[in-house]
Amino acid sequence: MKILTIKPTTYMCAGMFSDDAVGKVKFEKGVKKIPFATFSRNEHIYDVEFNDELEEIEEKAFYRNISLDSVVLPENIKRIGKEAFFQCSALEVVACSEEMFQKRDIWLAGNPGTLTIVIYNTQKNYAKEVVVNNVRSYWDPEGMKMHENSLKKIKEKLRKKGITSPIRRTRIKDFELELDC
Repeated sequence: MKILTIKPTTYMCAGMFSDDAVGKVKFEKGVKKIPFATFSRNEHIYDVEFNDELEEIEEKAFYRNISLDSVVLPENIKRIGKEAFFQCSALEVVACSEEMFQKRDIWLAGNPGTLTIVIYNTQKNYAKEVVVNNVRSYWDPEGMKMHENSLKKIKEKLRKKGITSPIRRTRIKDFELELDC
């Protein structure tokens, strides 16, 4: 699969990369915004590398990306639009800031199976893991193997961001949130 590099000068619009046979998308420094539905319904993207300057991901930007299994969102992102990662059926692990975790019902809905969110903070050098829903059985060895691979990929990406401390596992009740599981 090929790698698509998005530069600050790259023109992006709705559906522009929906049919491209791209395996990985990399956003260079200077890209501040991903427009509405730019990568929606792309069945080939399995990895996305955001730059730390990204400020906004608009509505349905990665809607129904069925091969995307893990995502590390920039820590300082200001806005993620409604259903930005809606129905990404392979999505198992997402790393984000505490603020984006609190807003996840807006941008991270409609994903079946077990979803682990790793909340990280580079300034405090910590990360904590939260299992949000557990539809897929952890007794399924193939499903568990895929989940561990996704989590390993996230850990490697966080190490590149400077998170050196181990990821602490946390139960969802520690956040006192109501979840639709």
